[in-house]
Amino acid sequence: MPDSTITQSDIITIDVTSPFASQQLLEAYTTTGIAYFTGLPIATEAFQARVLETAQRFFLGFTAEQKAALRFGVPGYIRGYSGPGSEQYGDTADTYQEHYVESLDIVSGMTIRQWPDLLIDSGLMDELEQYRRVAAQAATIILTLTEKALKLTPGFLATKHALSRGNSTFRLNHYPAMMQNQRKGSIRFGEHTDFDTISLLLLLDDAGGLQFQNPRGEWCSLKRKPNTLLVHVADMLARWSNERLVATPHRVYAEDQDDLWPERYTMIFFAAPPSNTWVDSKDLFPDEPNKYPPVSAGDYLKQRLEQIYGSSYREKIG
Repeated sequence: MPDSTITQSDIITIDVTSPFASQQLLEAYTTTGIAYFTGLPIATEAFQARVLETAQRFFLGFTAEQKAALRFGVPGYIRGYSGPGSEQYGDTADTYQEHYVESLDIVSGMTIRQWPDLLIDSGLMDELEQYRRVAAQAATIILTLTEKALKLTPGFLATKHALSRGNSTFRLNHYPAMMQNQRKGSIRFGEHTDFDTISLLLLLDDAGGLQFQNPRGEWCSLKRKPNTLLVHVADMLARWSNERLVATPHRVYAEDQDDLWPERYTMIFFAAPPSNTWVDSKDLFPDEPNKYPPVSAGDYLKQRLEQIYGSSYREKIG
């Protein structure tokens, strides 16, 4: 049983309309690296129910052959569908593993010509585009609060991550129900940090399993809270802030002895800047020595994607 010295109640809930929101964000992101947010259109039960319905319609309603046609790297569709086992994390034999999840990724900058006919004809394109715009709007608000918290020039982060400019990814995840004889161990998705700027996460059901690690290495289980959005710091922002802000390791855990792992759905918006953006902590804190060398967002993204999808990543997108 993993440690859980900190509990869900230790994770701050921030109302974005509060005059203290940026101060609370700074407190959260310099300690746990994660917070619940309210006061956003995305953080409503009605919106989240619609996203869940769309996710179920795609993952359960489309055949395996239809989903495979949207596979990562299909010409004209840069990301698309990834089946179970496509993503791998970890540096040791104990942590390096495939994951029990299937995903649909929609990237910023896609034109109508890049949308597969299957998603257009089914009506899913319009739904996914709407959800992506709402998520991007929420990301802009959180990044604006981050600018204020760090005393940055207004717009320094938010402008770079605008939906029309950025390199963000909207993702739907489906964890199929699994019996004991269909799985190994107790990890549905292994320990990792995200590599974008911030990650916006909606838990679309009550299946549970999400855990974040505190600075002492203890794991905290986070459950779905009605009318909230989880947002956590990712590696690019930790690097940009010279580690002022914490990119927190997280995973999806389930008890190995449980006969059935329940079906699970989530929505994630990975907010990232354009590929040519220079990520240099001196732009934020010019008087401090860099803890990391400057790097373009595009090069950093490629490096991290190759770690996850393997050496064939360049072939998949080429």
